[in-house]
Amino acid sequence: MPRMKILSGAERDNFDKPPVFNSLERKGFFEFSSELLDTAGRLRSPGHRIGFLLACGYFKAVKKFFSPRSYHQSDIEYVARRMKESPERFIANDIPETSRRRHRQHILTY
Repeated sequence: MPRMKILSGAERDNFDKPPVFNSLERKGFFEFSSELLDTAGRLRSPGHRIGFLLACGYFKAVKKFFSPRSYHQSDIEYVARRMKESPERFIANDIPETSRRRHRQHILTY
């Protein structure tokens, strides 16, 4: 029996990437409660804090988690500025899978 094709290749690629926000959407989805900011503040490095908050914002928008390597530079810069950090502190490959799982659990619990 042939497989049902629901999404084209391009649609599949877009499905696996975080949404692209305009400035107003970015401001809304990356607005965090003091509880989430406290949780982020307890993480061990600025890169982890930025990555955690990016995951929160993307999850808030589309209820899905994405690979940090697919995060948009404009979003990284926005969240880093809000945290008073340099965007260069976020390095996608520096966040191990175990940390990402722990971040996801915090987000789902919240």
